[in-house]
Amino acid sequence: QYAVTQLFNEFQNKEKVEDEVKSSINRGILIHKILEMNWLDYSIFKEDIHNWINSQNIEFQANIELLDLQKEILVLLKLEKVNQIQKMERSKCFTELWIQAILLSNLSSHQILITGIIDVLYYENNQWFVLDYKTGPKTENNLQYNNQIQTYLHLVKYCFGIDAIGQIFYVDENIIDTVEYLPNF
Repeated sequence: QYAVTQLFNEFQNKEKVEDEVKSSINRGILIHKILEMNWLDYSIFKEDIHNWINSQNIEFQANIELLDLQKEILVLLKLEKVNQIQKMERSKCFTELWIQAILLSNLSSHQILITGIIDVLYYENNQWFVLDYKTGPKTENNLQYNNQIQTYLHLVKYCFGIDAIGQIFYVDENIIDTVEYLPNF
């Protein structure tokens, strides 16, 4: 269902909206890479960042060309959670953790391979956490993020025997939502 103004705006601005969405997605990919690689000192990692950007496709490069990388990194450096994770011992903090498991149907007649990349799995105050970075605004319709974290919590429990708490970290708003493990998910 659309309001008349939404309907017309959608057709008139469709290309502009698509470009904005692509730019937003590509900015998110870049922010994830900066956090993953700990490229939080632009003066040191400028060349690494630009080499990585230049290794991406032309569309990606075009979508992020207007970003002020120094400013983006300075914003990240102001976030307490980012600094906390970057300073953790590597034995208690795992970034970009590839994980996979096979799910069997009740009758074991069907198998589904579930794979994912956990942004951060870390241990703090006698508790494991699965943290997922999100860029862009937090909205009411973020059920897919809860489902993603819930899947990661099950994979971590199934693969490693770890009971963890999920965290969705909305980087742009510096908000962390906690997601408890649901055994019947």
